[in-house]
Amino acid sequence: MSCAAALAQETMKRVQSVQQYLDQVGTGGTAPRRLLTDVIPPGGSGEYFDAVDRQRKQSIPAPRLPEMQNRIPVVDVSLR
Repeated sequence: MSCAAALAQETMKRVQSVQQYLDQVGTGGTAPRRLLTDVIPPGGSGEYFDAVDRQRKQSIPAPRLPEMQNRIPVVDVSLR
């Protein structure tokens, strides 16, 4: 199967999926129009944003609790 044929097959699966969803939801009358387009939605890929979010979470240092002296926390407020 060529790349174009595979892409067309994926597109048809998406269109069918949208149609099935609309059939389940029920529109109470005329079904909304479904149009194929080659416009890329604004934003970015979910994979990219997931990777960025995972890297951000991995870069956060572990929390540190202040040392305790006589059951009172000692907090260093000096500027380092």
